Amino acid sequence: VLDTNNNFNKTIINWSKNYLTNGIAGVGKITRVITMIVITLITFPFILYYMLKDGDQLPRYISQFFPARTRPSLLEVLHEINKQISDYLRGQILTAVAVSIMFMIGFSIIGLPYGIWIGLLAGPLNLIPYLGSFLVMVPAIIIALFGGIHLVIAVLIVFVIEQTLESRLIHPKIMGASMNIHPITVLVILLGAGEMFGLLGVAFGIPAYAVLKVLIGRSYHWWRENSELFKG
Repeated sequence: VLDTNNNFNKTIINWSKNYLTNGIAGVGKITRVITMIVITLITFPFILYYMLKDGDQLPRYISQFFPARTRPSLLEVLHEINKQISDYLRGQILTAVAVSIMFMIGFSIIGLPYGIWIGLLAGPLNLIPYLGSFLVMVPAIIIALFGGIHLVIAVLIVFVIEQTLESRLIHPKIMGASMNIHPITVLVILLGAGEMFGLLGVAFGIPAYAVLKVLIGRSYHWWRENSELFKG
């Protein structure tokens, strides 16, 4: 009996240690995620503003580290890359405006209290990769809980419709028009980059494609001008 009690006590102690360790680790992970979200919310709008405001000064700064004879060509390449990235950021802003309008219309139709204000919040939040649209659902669902389960379901339906329209129609169309890329190409990039690199691929797939497009296009143009194959 004594051995049984000792084994039982050891089991309880070990279980308690594991439970406390996992609980503390879980709290640490949650704290890190919340901290990351807060930092992103605070810093991303400033980063976006200064990239749009001072982005045209970066090429000249970079070119000073290269030989003088290569600077004109390098400046052309960097200027074209800068234009592509600027077009991408403008496309993101237009998408955010469209998302805000969709949420405001959807929440107004279902009668969600403060739906207009939540819809206005959805636009700036949508500029944050991955988290934007999901963050706006937190206050929407909390408010909907006071209206009953039917209002919660209605909010989820609005979210599904908005996500479908944004990811399959609005975002590819706006990005394609802003960056002179076919909407199908945008969809293929998002799907392919997301499959290979996960969330980072979805966030940076389009700007990475834009940079590669410029570099490959310039390299091909140089090859045509200097290769014997195209002469005559």
